[in-house]
Amino acid sequence: MTERDSRATAGAELRRQAEAVTRRSRAPEEVETLSPEETRRTLQELRVHQIELEMQNEELRRTRDELEESRTRYFDLYDLAPVGYATLSCEGLILEANLTLATRLGVPRGTLVGALLSRFVAPASTDAYYLSLRRVFAAGRPESVDLEMVTEAGAQTWARIDAVLRPDEGDRTETCRVALTDVTDRKWAEEALLAAHKLEAVGVLAGGIAHDFNNILFAIRGNAGLAQADLPASHPARKYVEEIDRSAKRAASLVEQILSFASPKVSSRAVAPLSLVVDEALRFLRSTVPAAIEFRTEWGEDLPPAALDAGQIHQVIVNLVANSAQAIGLRNGRIDLKIEEVELLGKAPPQEPGLRPGQYLLLTLSDDGCGMDRATLGRAFDPFFTTKTLGTGTGLGLSIVHGIMKGHSGAVTVSSEPGLGTTFRLYFPAAQARPLARPEERPAEDRVRTERILIVDDEEAIVQLIPDLLARKGYRSAAFSGPREALEEFRKAPAAFDAVVTDVSMPGMSGFDLAREILALRPELPVIVTSGYVRPEYVEEAARLGVSEIIRKPDTVDQLADALDRIFRK
Repeated sequence: MTERDSRATAGAELRRQAEAVTRRSRAPEEVETLSPEETRRTLQELRVHQIELEMQNEELRRTRDELEESRTRYFDLYDLAPVGYATLSCEGLILEANLTLATRLGVPRGTLVGALLSRFVAPASTDAYYLSLRRVFAAGRPESVDLEMVTEAGAQTWARIDAVLRPDEGDRTETCRVALTDVTDRKWAEEALLAAHKLEAVGVLAGGIAHDFNNILFAIRGNAGLAQADLPASHPARKYVEEIDRSAKRAASLVEQILSFASPKVSSRAVAPLSLVVDEALRFLRSTVPAAIEFRTEWGEDLPPAALDAGQIHQVIVNLVANSAQAIGLRNGRIDLKIEEVELLGKAPPQEPGLRPGQYLLLTLSDDGCGMDRATLGRAFDPFFTTKTLGTGTGLGLSIVHGIMKGHSGAVTVSSEPGLGTTFRLYFPAAQARPLARPEERPAEDRVRTERILIVDDEEAIVQLIPDLLARKGYRSAAFSGPREALEEFRKAPAAFDAVVTDVSMPGMSGFDLAREILALRPELPVIVTSGYVRPEYVEEAARLGVSEIIRKPDTVDQLADALDRIFRK
């Protein structure tokens, strides 16, 4: 028997004796009169038991206070925990809920209790929720599932639901305890990573076809150019040749757009204020955007410059403004642009986990257009996905923006809600150096070239075409479709050539292998390497070998002639 049980028994005995004394005191004529000694002893026992009762009462009061304090601490921890807690019936009815869950779902706790949790589960996750709940009650095993949730205000979040069965308690039916952990940031990061992988996959595909496709386009445009030069303006076939050239040019532009988001592009960048580049783009756009749309700009003071390809950033602004203008439509609207300096201290935006810590210029472009729902927002940067009507867009605009920002070692994120507009945030790494003065452009030398060029390309149409094209610029050429045959010819007379132009991807020997062999014989000889898809590793290999230039496969002979002219001017 415990001490508490002993005290309880003693208390009961004390009450019994007290009642006996009371009965005796009320009926002295009916009971035997107690002796003085018995009376003294009884009174003494009563005092002892009274003291014990008071001690028990004090202990009970202290135990009650401790229980109340413990209960208060428990409910504080329960209500203010970073995780939402609830007790559910087998039908999914919320029987209990803590304050955190009510706050996250945007409803008072009194309203939340008695409601179905499925009311706050997005339609896309409803089946997964009910299946998980059914398994908890059927198998009795803990279950975990990620669900898309919708708050009372309509905001969409993600939560991880961990559920465990709570056994019967007397007459109570089975219930389950659930913990809801907010995993929205993790889901955003996963979606951003998936989008990056999708773009990378498209980039690999685009790079694989770009080389051959550019060869075909070069042959089409080159031969069309030769035909145009030889046909008199009045010839009836001239208009057909011009249409061939225009169509090939459009195809080349499409390849260029695909490669813009496929991978970082070798571009000419200069350290310059971002605000100047954006202002220049907006001046160009003002005449093309409906007059009912107002531009508002806010540039921060003392902003650092950034290493920018002005042409590519111009393309970014054009695509984003066109996207906003379409969302606004024909009504009055506003597009706000803001540039500020931000510092990322080890934590990138959830949508772009790959950004490195450091100083960035943040360009925010927001509109008050129609906005995007979550399904559209999730595919905003997908190539060839568009909400425009057939024939009004290719769906490449935002994909190009994504690729250009990656190429600048930056990032672009987007947030939007239906009816509340859209906001794009573009992160540009801040440059340490100050803007450089733009060098004066040197006029092209107006003279006929006489240098002899060794041309190597595995595409037969190019081997036949380039000598004729370069001949019109004054160059003399020797063209080979096989790199080993070209190397053998070069070894016979290394001094007979003034420059070498070689393709990268060729059977039997790559352009870099050929360049290595040629430069071993004549280290000072200018070598130009061309490719329909210039990968970053190509640039590194070209620098390692001492190649003079690496350029995208030109779509006109003028681009190749300009590259040769740059080399011979040095």
